[in-house]
Amino acid sequence: MNQADLETLKHKFSLGRVQFFSSTTSTNDIASSWLANNTGHFSMIVADEQTSGRGRFGRVWYTPPNSSLAVSFILTTGLLPNYLLRYSGLGSLAVCETLSKLGFPEVQIKWPNDILIRGKKVGGVLAEVNWVGNQPNGIILGIGLNITHTSFPKDIQLNYPATYLEAHTSLPVHRMEVLEQIVQAIFKWNEKISKPEFLKAWEMNLAFMNQPIQILFSQKESIEGQLFGLAENGEIVLKLSTGKIIQVNASEINLRPSY
Repeated sequence: MNQADLETLKHKFSLGRVQFFSSTTSTNDIASSWLANNTGHFSMIVADEQTSGRGRFGRVWYTPPNSSLAVSFILTTGLLPNYLLRYSGLGSLAVCETLSKLGFPEVQIKWPNDILIRGKKVGGVLAEVNWVGNQPNGIILGIGLNITHTSFPKDIQLNYPATYLEAHTSLPVHRMEVLEQIVQAIFKWNEKISKPEFLKAWEMNLAFMNQPIQILFSQKESIEGQLFGLAENGEIVLKLSTGKIIQVNASEINLRPSY
């Protein structure tokens, strides 16, 4: 993958600015600086290596050279302030649909932003909002996917069991092929992000639907219940053992199967 490959995608999909980095701190950090300089809608940053990649809540996201897909998109037009959580779903749904289309098995979304294959984490989405006053000025949609066996360290305790794409196919995985399909899927679902069709597709691809799950909070006691679906704003709906239905947002939680 190189700059010429990204220029080809730029012209095919009428993207904004595109740039490839052999190494950078974080593609989301680059995207943030671009937004500050009014870079256009659907600009894209791709890195072969990230030295300070991150996930939600500042967790480390490993991106060694030649091992992963690390990309950030900038969305600046048609933003929906009342549906910001749906943008995490946008990235997750695009990746989930792409991997399923490419033949990977049992691809699901662990709400709000993790991509699973056969119950193990293969990638994640980090959606960050840039604000001007009380209005969103842009959405940065960062996506990381483990491609090869070198994409994550084997000698440390990970937050969730991990896997990589090439563990689930006998063929080499080409990052450009995956990236092109993701771009196409983001275009498709971004046009439908406010519609019931989008929410239904996101919900249909959720892991642990109608199963008991545990929600771990950072500042209060965990709760357990049945994953009942998604609310209009993208929060999950949980049915407690008492029969009470509640909504849970993504501000500071971890979701786990409850078994």
